[in-house]
Amino acid sequence: MSNPNVVVVVQARMGASRLPGKVLLDLGGEPALYRTLDRAARIPGVGKVVVATSTEPVDIVVARAAERRGYAVVRGSETDVLDRYLLAVRAHDADVVIRITADCPLLDPEVSGLVLSGFLGAKLDYASNVMSRALPRGLDTEVFSREALERAARSTDPRAREHVTWGIYSSPSDFRCAEFLPAWAKPEHAKHRWTLDTLADYHFLAEVYFRLGEKTARASAGDVLALLDGAPEVVAINAEIEQKKI
Repeated sequence: MSNPNVVVVVQARMGASRLPGKVLLDLGGEPALYRTLDRAARIPGVGKVVVATSTEPVDIVVARAAERRGYAVVRGSETDVLDRYLLAVRAHDADVVIRITADCPLLDPEVSGLVLSGFLGAKLDYASNVMSRALPRGLDTEVFSREALERAARSTDPRAREHVTWGIYSSPSDFRCAEFLPAWAKPEHAKHRWTLDTLADYHFLAEVYFRLGEKTARASAGDVLALLDGAPEVVAINAEIEQKKI
């Protein structure tokens, strides 16, 4: 595929079950949503970042916040997240889609870019860095073709509709899938939670932003790991939180 239109679609809404309103919580003077969007926009090869939120009245604040920052917005079903992605893909004529969730304010553009370049360099339907769990949770990046998304959208399975890519990666006989990890990735890194899902996660992220200061906006995953290697008390803030299961 030559010169594909690569669109990042960031799913975001106010109604998170474990921490409502989390996407607009302050991290170092900016809403967490902006932290994620600005990092996603720096992924090498990306043409546009689109926020996919719901049509629920409460999510108008998400839409307005994203638009104030200069990002495009689509609004669709609260529960059918896959349909929201289709709206974004069709509205912006994407060839390749990068899926990011709004709870990743420490997303590393270079780590995400590695997944994108791996996808573009091979004949794949789907690529990610989450298959073997060798990275901190919060660097999660999935890349897939528009055609693969359209095929997955034929499913009526609730898991496919809510989790967007489940219908792709759970069917390796139907879709060509691969994983791309940075050379420094290790299984022990999976113990780290850099995702915003609970109040403890927020306290952890706020402390990381505070300690890194002005460098945080462009801090790499390596910078964060170096900080945490010398600060076990920060790692402990959300170490006991269990990730929600599909």
